[in-house]
Amino acid sequence: MVAQPFSGRVSVEAQARELNEPAWARLAQIIDIKLLEKLALKLGGTRVYVPKNVCEDGEFAQLLGVNAARQINALFGGERIYVPRNWKSSIQKLHWKSQVPRLRAKHFSVARIARTLGCSERQVYKIIAKANGNCSPDP
Repeated sequence: MVAQPFSGRVSVEAQARELNEPAWARLAQIIDIKLLEKLALKLGGTRVYVPKNVCEDGEFAQLLGVNAARQINALFGGERIYVPRNWKSSIQKLHWKSQVPRLRAKHFSVARIARTLGCSERQVYKIIAKANGNCSPDP
């Protein structure tokens, strides 16, 4: 069997999974937070198809402006992306997920991690459980 050369584009979702970074987090790096909040008000909590071509009267262009629509299209054209309801808390939770294991490795208590990150102990336990592959987040 002969290996076929890769001829297609690697999806942004696949790249984000490899980096353990959701697609919406990459979007938050390129689009202004005020525009993201507008997007969340209209489409938050859903997966949205990003068209391959930007159209000035398209949904993204109408909602965010043509420039932002082009930026989104450059990264995610032809794919579905999840739009969180609350960008700020989603970004904060993503930060927590990366920091909890690091702080735990430094022998911080769950209470100290919660105080350091500004989250609840329950949230810390959930992150630890998920990192350990445990379905039950309870202490």
